[in-house]
Order: sequence, then structure tokens, then C-alpha cells
Amino acid sequence: MGLIKWLINCFSKSKTKQISSGSCNQEIGILDIINNYIYTNDGYTIAILKIETINTSLLTNKEKINLINDLASNISDETEEMKFYIVPSAIDITRFQDNILKLSEETNNPIRKRLLRDELQEMQMRSLNGEISKKQCYLIIYKKTDDNCEKELLKRSIGLEQKFSNCGIKLELLDESELIRVCNGFLNINYATREHDLEMEERIPQIAIKEVV
Repeated sequence: MGLIKWLINCFSKSKTKQISSGSCNQEIGILDIINNYIYTNDGYTIAILKIETINTSLLTNKEKINLINDLASNISDETEEMKFYIVPSAIDITRFQDNILKLSEETNNPIRKRLLRDELQEMQMRSLNGEISKKQCYLIIYKKTDDNCEKELLKRSIGLEQKFSNCGIKLELLDESELIRVCNGFLNINYATREHDLEMEERIPQIAIKEVV
């Protein structure tokens, strides 16, 4: 299955006719989201693992090469397809807002109060417009839906978590609430990139991991 096309079609699909709330899932291609899995209308079950990002700028060139070699060695026996995606993720600005409000309450200078208020409004507006985000990395694995697909995906997820852990990288299988949040990220156009001169597929950074024959 071309998962990149599936994601684009599922999360950007629309029709001119009005649809009821009961048929919303059908329109976006998702049959259901239960526990750790997404079930699609075209007969696939999907699991998503969040990758704990590493600041490679803090590593020496030798450490980067060692990390690449270790990871390549650990996943070299993977024969089933998986997809690697980097997508924008909203940043929680609650602590920033609380800090600005506290500073505003502590000062009696009207000019300082106005500047802090303007700064807070600007940050809130940027947050609502999706301009404040971070890059989050995910591994997406999937199988045709059958009686054993959940067990097979869970087994593979545990195996991948161990392989990445061997390289000092943490993987986390997303639960139901996290899956809903990730899907909402695809549905919410505010978190789309602003590079209008690029095709949609070019806006989604990805590493194609070819199936080993």
C-alpha cells in the first residue's frame, strides 16, 4: 500500500456535498481508532511508534557515523515495510503564558505591562495559526486486517523498540489518545507547512525504507 498517498487522501479528502457527523469517519478513510491501532476503510490496521529525537548537533562526526552504523545493523533483518515520517507537532505554550502573566502582575510600569500583553497576544495568535511547532518523528507499520494483525503488530513494535533502544533511541507505541492527536495533526491544516511552491508530497520529509527481498 502506498502509505504516503493513503495519508494524503485520508486526511485531505473532501466532497462538495454536505455530510452528517455520523459519516465523518468514512469520509476521511478511518474506520476506527481503538487502543494502539488505526483501522482503515480499505482493510489495513496501522500502528504508529513515536521516536524520541536526538540532537545530532551535539555529536561528533565519529559518534554520528557510529550511531548510523549501529542503527543500520540492528534493523538490517527487518523484511517488512515501514515508513518514517517527520511531521509538525504543536508546542504547549502554557508555561510561557503563565510566566508572561506573572511578570505583568508584578510590574507597575504601564509601558512594560503593555509590551508584555502584546507579546502574549502575539504568541497566542502564532500558536492558533500553527506557526509554533516542533518536528516529531514517527515510524508507521501496518498489516492487512485479520484475526492476528494486532498481535503481529504488537510483536513487531516490541522488537523495534528493543532494536532502537540498543542504539540509545527510545521508541513508544502510541495509545488511543495519542493516535487521535496525531490524526488531528494531519486533519488540522494550521499545522501544514507554508512552502506553497512545493508539491504536497514534497512537503512531507521522509526516508523510504525499501522492503528487503
